[in-house]
Amino acid sequence: MKQKKLSVYLATLVAVMAVGTVATSAFGLYLKREQMIGDRVASVRHIADGTAEMIRRAATGGDARTVQQALKETLRNFRFDNGNYIFLIDYDHCMILDPADPAGEGECKPNSEVRKKLVAAGVAGGGTVFYRTKRDGQEVPKVAYVAQVPQWRWTVGVGAYLDDINRDFLVGLLIEVAAIGAVIVLGGLAAWGISRRVHADVADLSGEMDRLAGGDLTEGRQRALSVREISGMADSLGHLRRQLQAARALEEEKQRRQEQDLARMQRQTVLTAEFDRRMSGMLAVLSDSVTRAGKAVTELRDVADLTGRQSTQVSTAADTSTQNVQAVASAAEELGASVQEITRQVSDSSRITAEAVAGIERAEHVVSGLAESAARIGEVVGMITDIASQTNLLALNATIEAARAGEAGKGFAVVANEVKTLASQTARATAEIAGQVQAVQAATLDSRAAIQDVVETIRRVNAVISGIAAAAEQQSAATSEIARSVQSAADGNRSVSDSIADVAAAAGRTTGSASELAEVTEALEQEARSLRSNVETFLADMRTA
Repeated sequence: MKQKKLSVYLATLVAVMAVGTVATSAFGLYLKREQMIGDRVASVRHIADGTAEMIRRAATGGDARTVQQALKETLRNFRFDNGNYIFLIDYDHCMILDPADPAGEGECKPNSEVRKKLVAAGVAGGGTVFYRTKRDGQEVPKVAYVAQVPQWRWTVGVGAYLDDINRDFLVGLLIEVAAIGAVIVLGGLAAWGISRRVHADVADLSGEMDRLAGGDLTEGRQRALSVREISGMADSLGHLRRQLQAARALEEEKQRRQEQDLARMQRQTVLTAEFDRRMSGMLAVLSDSVTRAGKAVTELRDVADLTGRQSTQVSTAADTSTQNVQAVASAAEELGASVQEITRQVSDSSRITAEAVAGIERAEHVVSGLAESAARIGEVVGMITDIASQTNLLALNATIEAARAGEAGKGFAVVANEVKTLASQTARATAEIAGQVQAVQAATLDSRAAIQDVVETIRRVNAVISGIAAAAEQQSAATSEIARSVQSAADGNRSVSDSIADVAAAAGRTTGSASELAEVTEALEQEARSLRSNVETFLADMRTA
């Protein structure tokens, strides 16, 4: 690919941007022109629709010719937007109203393409027609919107000239072109200035690279660069210079180390002889230490075996003790169960005694009630005795009165004697009842005293039973404490058994470790011999190297 200068690329970029800007501006002006035309069409349509509606309303009343003439005169003088006007054409392509050319009114042109389009748009219900017409002797573009008045077979057209829109479009286009031309000139000048700056920066950077290629690693005097990317390249070049400086320093350091290595080799020869002497002494000490370690391992193995045997004996004794303690625990549990059963029975006896006391107290209340009833019966018997005495007195008085009456009172005397006899019998019966009641009262008092004695005796028995229950509860608590103590002893024996088992296991592991240590000691002794051989070989190789 052929290489070109940076200024050529910048000029190409400016040209492309200029063309794009011109195209964008032209398209924007075109859209603006279309919008202005659309606004103009909307304006004339609004006027045309309003005028057609007014004519359609006027056509519904009055004399048609008079109304038409009045409308024509009114619309003839109507102007808007710098001379635009309203015109009328009937369905036969005849001009009804033409404010711009009144002489042509009434003229029919069925072959005129413009009138055909206008009438067709109106008959279709309304439409827009673009055409060209003459104005001040020149042909100019125009747009019209046509509505219809079907009552009179008219079309109402409202036209508007478009030459002012085209003129504004051309003026805007010229302004855009001038502005873009100025931008292109300024862009070209800016590109030229940028090209000069970039060229100067690249020249400085190229000079630094030439110095670096020639082996000059010193920092050169460099002006401030104006382009960030080229400044980044200069920074990278400076980084490369520093890396080369570091590489040169490493090379010098390598040469210095080689000289140091030579001196080190000379000193190493001296140190090798000293190492041979010291290593021989250390290997001798190591061999002696390995021998003593072997003896210590043998003694450790014997101690571990003895510990294992003794722990086995202790474990057997602990198992026997555990069994005995468990037997005692079982007996303590059975004793506790018996004490709990005694406590339960004593509690039942106490409850039954309390129920007996309650029953006897109820019987005492009943006997007390019986004594009160016997007392009330005695009172009633006393009353009956008094009544019998009074009755006997009354019978005696009746007998006396009957004796006084003589023969007339004999019958009454007989009755009085009978009453007296009944009163005497009643007195005897009452006396007998009183005796029985007194006997009942005496027996009731004796029963009450006996019941009170029984209640007192049962209460003393209940107190004794309560004391037995408390003692049984204390015995149960003591038995439970014994059971817990025995269980704790059993747990302690089990812990001792477990600990003895752990001791036995540890003794077994100690024996195994002692065996492994013996093997390690043997291996260490072999390694010591191998080390001695390797050291002797190494020193021999060092001497011959």
